[in-house]
Amino acid sequence: MQRPYAFQCSAEATVSVPVVDARCEKDKIMVCKTTGSSTNPSKQLCVSANSIPAHLRSGATLGACDHL
Repeated sequence: MQRPYAFQCSAEATVSVPVVDARCEKDKIMVCKTTGSSTNPSKQLCVSANSIPAHLRSGATLGACDHL
């Protein structure tokens, strides 16, 4: 015979999710790409949504370069 509710547990957690505004002009999305240059280490670009996965795979981040 099972005892209902005998082994119930509960837990709470707080999760913080950082939000980056990556909107650009005319349906473009802002990315920040590293250049490898010591004098100009990153470049901010506005790209199409279709190209976002490729940019992220190559190390770009969403949003302006000032968040680095």
